[in-house]
Amino acid sequence: MALDPLPLFLWCTGLTVAYVGCLYVYPATRPSATVFRDDVAVIKARVVVISITSVLAVVVAGAVGGAPIADAGRALYLWPLPSAGLVLRTAVAPTLLLFAGPVLLRLSEPRELAVDARSAVSWIGLRNYIVGPLTEEIVFRGCMVYLHLLAGVGGKRTVLTTPLYFGIAHAHHALEVYLADPRALKFALISAAVQFVFTTIFGWYAALLLVRTGSVWVPTAAHALCNSLGVPHLGALPGPVWRTHAYRAALVGGAVGFRYAVGPLTAVGRSLV
Repeated sequence: MALDPLPLFLWCTGLTVAYVGCLYVYPATRPSATVFRDDVAVIKARVVVISITSVLAVVVAGAVGGAPIADAGRALYLWPLPSAGLVLRTAVAPTLLLFAGPVLLRLSEPRELAVDARSAVSWIGLRNYIVGPLTEEIVFRGCMVYLHLLAGVGGKRTVLTTPLYFGIAHAHHALEVYLADPRALKFALISAAVQFVFTTIFGWYAALLLVRTGSVWVPTAAHALCNSLGVPHLGALPGPVWRTHAYRAALVGGAVGFRYAVGPLTAVGRSLV
């Protein structure tokens, strides 16, 4: 079954609206001046609605492509599960190279590592490192890459196009910032723009991993690792000047290493195109 460009755009837009829109259906999850995304009750409610929405997205995308419900997981790259070695090679290794600066920074701050470890076993950790990465990769990579390839879109265009939906989906965080403090409209808009750029760039990387490996679990692992490391800091670091120089050298060296290593590391004979 093939999709024309307009239906493809409408299906992907619908998936984006559904993923974000499900947060606005119930008062317990809807952003407001009293609903904060890091409150445990809010996280619990959002985990439920996002998980249900993601399962439905798999069923719908599979049905659009003519895949029976029983085969939707395999069709959308959720099955079979990759080995730990494959995930380490194709997701962890290139991501650590790309984020060499933040990795170095984390290793130089044991207290931050301890904070990360405690956060990982909290509800915030469940959202940031498991539910968020998995559901976002299922919808914005698995479903959308599947639909694009089904429509005959080439691999390069699929990698470049699908992350735009992912970037747009994160713009709603600006509303949360504004509702928390209406005086912060300018900051909310700047924050939305920065998030769009960063999430789109990450989306290119994640889409590349999926297309190269044929498994949604690979970009999910990279996504969780990126969430733990955060957005790379580009300014000067506190402390002696050599610390900033070492950090920037790691950023540049890691980016160069990533450029030349990501191809061989992800060449596992399971490419989708």
